[in-house]
Amino acid sequence: MKKVLAIIPAREGSKRIKKKNLLLLAGKPLIYYTIMAAKQSKYIDDWLVSSDSNEIIKVSKLLDAPVYFKRPKSLSGDRIRNSEVMIHAVKFMEKKNNCKYDFIFLLQPTSPFRKKNDIDKAIKLLANSELDSIASVRGPYLKKDPNLKKIDKKGNLVDYKKVIKDNFEPFYIYNASIYGIKRKSLLRNKKFVTKKQIPFLMDEIHSVDINDEHDILIANALMQRLKKNEK
Repeated sequence: MKKVLAIIPAREGSKRIKKKNLLLLAGKPLIYYTIMAAKQSKYIDDWLVSSDSNEIIKVSKLLDAPVYFKRPKSLSGDRIRNSEVMIHAVKFMEKKNNCKYDFIFLLQPTSPFRKKNDIDKAIKLLANSELDSIASVRGPYLKKDPNLKKIDKKGNLVDYKKVIKDNFEPFYIYNASIYGIKRKSLLRNKKFVTKKQIPFLMDEIHSVDINDEHDILIANALMQRLKKNEK
């Protein structure tokens, strides 16, 4: 029996959008969607919201999310790494529940389209792998893409580089939706990513990550479209 802990990090500050984690998306605060996904997961044993904001803590509790502390000042601000937030939460929860977790998952509230099934699939993949971590990605994209252009010194739009059609090399990009790591690796290396990771591929819609106001506009439009499709 393996134990899984999920952490939703939700700090108060945001460089691009003020109070981003509480922005309304389809009439609900952004953090709502990650809270619901964590709550509905069948493989997460314990989870919590870790925040340095009284307002985010209040909203999270109204959404029936477990919040056991307000993050200390030493773990506040945009210079604090998520690995530090994770380690703090792990130590707190293990002491509180008198246990040790096997897998630690980071679920950022800026990924509103991530579903419970995505989380559960990622947990199963990590549990059955010899690798220490998993990360969700979007793609594939082509490294040598004929659509890639550049603007030259004269201001002309030109090919970025010559394309060899038989030598396309696909690449993938983190979508910031799901990160998972084995406890020993997190505490030993103080990082939640490793050199070799299990890729968890998600499509473009479920990979939407909210970083600026443009992303909010796109997310609202997608949310409306998905609701219409459900009907």
